[in-house]
Amino acid sequence: DVSDVDSDLDGTPDCTDLCPADPNKTAPGDCGCGVEDVDSDNDGTADCADNCPDDPNKTEPGLCGCGVLEIDTDLDGTPDCLDNCPLDPLKLEPGLCGCGNEDIDSDMDGTLDCDDKCPLDPTTTQPGPCGCGVAVVDTDLDGTPDCNDLCPFDEFKTEPGDCGCGIAEEDFNMNGITDCVEDNPFIRGDVNQDGTVDISDPINLLNFLFQGTNPPLCLDAGDTNDDGFVDVSDTIYFIGYVFTGGPPPPEPFPACGSDPTPNDTVNCEEYLVCP
Repeated sequence: DVSDVDSDLDGTPDCTDLCPADPNKTAPGDCGCGVEDVDSDNDGTADCADNCPDDPNKTEPGLCGCGVLEIDTDLDGTPDCLDNCPLDPLKLEPGLCGCGNEDIDSDMDGTLDCDDKCPLDPTTTQPGPCGCGVAVVDTDLDGTPDCNDLCPFDEFKTEPGDCGCGIAEEDFNMNGITDCVEDNPFIRGDVNQDGTVDISDPINLLNFLFQGTNPPLCLDAGDTNDDGFVDVSDTIYFIGYVFTGGPPPPEPFPACGSDPTPNDTVNCEEYLVCP
């Protein structure tokens, strides 16, 4: 005979109680005798087999631990809990440039692109007056860099103006018209403005060139050969015309007229003979 013994006093005799020493169970269940089959987080896994018994989303701590989802937002292979740049697939740490900005030094000048205003120019990190990639050179030493100087070889001008680079913007007769563009009619060769062309004109020109007398008001009249300069070659040209049958002065000659080469280096500020 088998005696009707109930060791754990649970109302089920030991002969039919698979957990005869556990008053709370008659079968081992998931956790075995002596351990309650409790599922605290209601995730379908009993606490005895659940290493995250209070986390309904996990049964194992994983990399992030219980209570933290194993999410990899930027899909870089590192879960957000270990990724200090969870939205940047190229970085796990902010570095010097912060998340979303690569720590790159494109021009290898020792300054990262995120702090370099000229990331492709190894000579500077700030644009300066000429911008990135353009050297700040002042060829004519006028205080204006060539990149902003339209007359980089003229120390007195930064804009061509009426006369162009290398030619001063002068108005000797103060009539409001720049001398280089003033179109006063004249007779070429009539240096002393007496209305005739004779030997007195080259003498007047020689006095200006070698004696330091005042320059003719109409230098173009003294440019007898119209080469754009007033020098001793003009007196030689004139004397050759008067005494040896050389070619006559170019227009305007022998009557009043405009200079056919108005853009040379000499001009006619005032010529009183022509109307």
